[in-house]
Amino acid sequence: MAKSRRKLERTEASPGALLLAALLGAAAAGWAAFQWWQLVVGRRGGEIFCSPVGGGHCAEVWDSPFAAAVHAWTGLPVAGWGVAWGLVAFALPLVARARLSRRRAAEIWIAATLCTGVAGALGVAALIGVSLRFGALCATCGLTYLLMLGYAALCFYGVSKALRADLAHGAALAAGALVVAFAVLLVPGLGTPQNPMGAGARAVSEVARLP
Repeated sequence: MAKSRRKLERTEASPGALLLAALLGAAAAGWAAFQWWQLVVGRRGGEIFCSPVGGGHCAEVWDSPFAAAVHAWTGLPVAGWGVAWGLVAFALPLVARARLSRRRAAEIWIAATLCTGVAGALGVAALIGVSLRFGALCATCGLTYLLMLGYAALCFYGVSKALRADLAHGAALAAGALVVAFAVLLVPGLGTPQNPMGAGARAVSEVARLP
């Protein structure tokens, strides 16, 4: 019992912080799902929402060579990967909070939450870098970036440094959860119209024609 109590004390993650992290993950998944839907609307010739003040470059970014390659090679558009990340970011801290409330060890789940936050921050940096290189920024993507960075900041603020020993197992758990989310979303991802002029789509077509 004493050993279990020490483990629980070692987490130093408040239930409130974990709940807030789960809410941020859910918000990120919901907003990414909205962007995904807007992508489908745009690909079918409809009018998309990009900025409340008009303008923006959402369609240009969604049709960029990088975005086309991601969709073509993975089966999910970039927004779909945002949904996958958000689902993982929602589930992990929620399970950790439930385990803590039952006085059960939750180190690995909290470490996985931290790893998810790190992955989100790195993903945001990469996407912003690609957008700047492409020369256009997606207005609605900004909210996604803020939610992901807020999640990462909350993880760093609310997770004990003592959990560093659990990060390897946490990373494996987070990766496994992402694979599950990817599998769930793959069917709608494959059903999402691709940009036929995208570099990624052309590359896949060329590979398919190889003998």
